[in-house]
Amino acid sequence: MAFAMAITGWQAGAASADTTIVVGSATVLPGQSFSIPISITGVADSKGLGAYDLTLTYNASVITITGCSSGTNAQFAEPAACNASTAGTVRINDFISQLTGPTGDFVLCQVNARAIGSAGQPTSLSINLINLGNANGDEIEPRNTTDGTVTVAAPARRPRCP
Repeated sequence: MAFAMAITGWQAGAASADTTIVVGSATVLPGQSFSIPISITGVADSKGLGAYDLTLTYNASVITITGCSSGTNAQFAEPAACNASTAGTVRINDFISQLTGPTGDFVLCQVNARAIGSAGQPTSLSINLINLGNANGDEIEPRNTTDGTVTVAAPARRPRCP
């Protein structure tokens, strides 16, 4: 059975006056494991990104979080701290020890999950940004967030042979 998982999120070249944290979206099959990117766009602070702390809420009857893995920036190469001990919420944070952090657009981390809901069930992936700081520890502002979604799709039906 062929099924292509669709994941959307950050796209190269997106420009914004504000720094924005973007949660990707996906359509998956029941029982399927998948990853959702959490990206940042528009980091223009002269000291770059130094740290972030956020929570992601979701419907725990639709997906379960299995962990986090690293994003696309070498300065945040280690997987972020990922605490999913409370069903329906995962807290994710990371920091760098360099004097200057990365700027521009990149994937902060990947949130790894498994679909446990039934076909047709959606869940929003709502982000709450607790802290977003530059390499000096100063807040990066202005900033925005964009939530994502996961939808559990029905498996494709195979045609019956006569």
